[in-house]
Amino acid sequence: MGKQHHKLHCEICNWTRVTDSEQLGLYEVKRSKIQGRIPYLDENNKTVVPKFKKQPPKYRCPKCGRGMKATKVPNPQEKIDRYHQEKAAEEQRKEWEALEEEARKRYEKVKEEYEKEQRELDGY
Repeated sequence: MGKQHHKLHCEICNWTRVTDSEQLGLYEVKRSKIQGRIPYLDENNKTVVPKFKKQPPKYRCPKCGRGMKATKVPNPQEKIDRYHQEKAAEEQRKEWEALEEEARKRYEKVKEEYEKEQRELDGY
């Protein structure tokens, strides 16, 4: 499977870049965490502070300096690869079932011949 691609687009100056690396080489703007819920009291009258939500990273545009987000670009090849892997696994499963059926038939035939020989030997 390929790497996840990210698209950087500045709406102000239309600077655009599509990259597949985690290190984008741009200045990341620091963002504060968002409070998910207000603090509340539990049954012991102690204040419980809920966890904070982390915001997605924001980068500074190298052309105009404004903030921009990195969006994930879907990878169509990944879906195609997954389809072919599932198809190959299904074919392999069918082959194994056919081999298993053939082995079972061979076993029944050999067992039948063995029982026939035993009956002939017991007849003497």
